[in-house]
Amino acid sequence: MQLRLSTWARQSIILLAKDLKIESRTRYTTAIGLGFGATSFLLVSIISAHAGLSHTGYSVMFWLTVTFVSCTNIPIAFLREEDKRTASTLRLASLPFSVFTSKWLQSAILTSSVSLLLLALAVAIWGWDSASWKAILTLALVAILISFGLAASETLLAAMISKAKMRSSLMGVISFPILLPILIPAIKCTADCIMQESASKADIVWFVVYLALVLSISSQLFEHIWRA
Repeated sequence: MQLRLSTWARQSIILLAKDLKIESRTRYTTAIGLGFGATSFLLVSIISAHAGLSHTGYSVMFWLTVTFVSCTNIPIAFLREEDKRTASTLRLASLPFSVFTSKWLQSAILTSSVSLLLLALAVAIWGWDSASWKAILTLALVAILISFGLAASETLLAAMISKAKMRSSLMGVISFPILLPILIPAIKCTADCIMQESASKADIVWFVVYLALVLSISSQLFEHIWRA
């Protein structure tokens, strides 16, 4: 058991380093994620400029934009392996959960970057600068935690659809029902941070529990999905 854990950790680090090295050279996923996120955010801001949205309304727009961007970008990690025909080598040479862990961490870093970029834009454009810096910092840390949960769910789904036709369309359809249990508290928690300058401990505990549940389920399902 200890040897298997050591192998999983070593392989996860090696695969993550490989993916980050490829991304540092191409910047393909990063450019799409941050560029698409900023463009979508600005478009939403223009449309809602005269709508008189409450903080809750803006929180909905915020997390829908983050989710939409992540649904578009996270499948790229698996599609790249399939398109370059390296997926078969990964299946043979690496533990399935090592592959999941590396793809999840890469996706979590991207999703966290998008959420922090959009948070900075929200502070500048949506008037969220009225909240204290402590509240903004709390929201930033909560956004990173939520992003890790979103990435965990979407990484498992991305592995499922990587071989399917109409892959981009499928991701948006099947992801939202699974993401609702974290998106709804995320919207509430974001509005609380801006209006009340505090985050509910119950919401934060739920984000941790959700992440733990998804990782636990993924450890059981990913091998069957990846090697199907």
